Amino acid sequence: MNCDRGKMRLRGTPDDIGMEEGDVLNVPQVQQTVNVVGAVFAPTAVVFAPHKTVKEYLRMAGGPTQIADTKAIYVIRVDGSAMSRQGFSILGSGVNGAVLDPGDTIVVPEQLERVDWLKGIKDVATIIGQIALTAGVVLIGLKR
Repeated sequence: MNCDRGKMRLRGTPDDIGMEEGDVLNVPQVQQTVNVVGAVFAPTAVVFAPHKTVKEYLRMAGGPTQIADTKAIYVIRVDGSAMSRQGFSILGSGVNGAVLDPGDTIVVPEQLERVDWLKGIKDVATIIGQIALTAGVVLIGLKR
């Protein structure tokens, strides 16, 4: 590509980065892996293969563990955007059928336990409060 034409396309855009003498511009090589992280048996970077889907990369990482929330799997694209199940529900296949690019990251979150223990704490606190109130009434009654 002609360098001057490239300058013209970027001029005035957010990608038009000014440089000064002594600045160095490093252009990274394209990654050749897809990262699989989270609740899988072998979190790893898998060698990119064209046309492979999220489901196939998950299989290559050993698959989701028992504590994985498979309904909440999402992908962080190499450009920084995110792709989730909600964005793919129209297509029917969900995020598992999405084809990835090199440098993308598949994230498999763990299931979150419901906060049922808060209800238990509330119940215990209510009982303790009632006991304290009863004890206070009894003490006032005994002082009279």
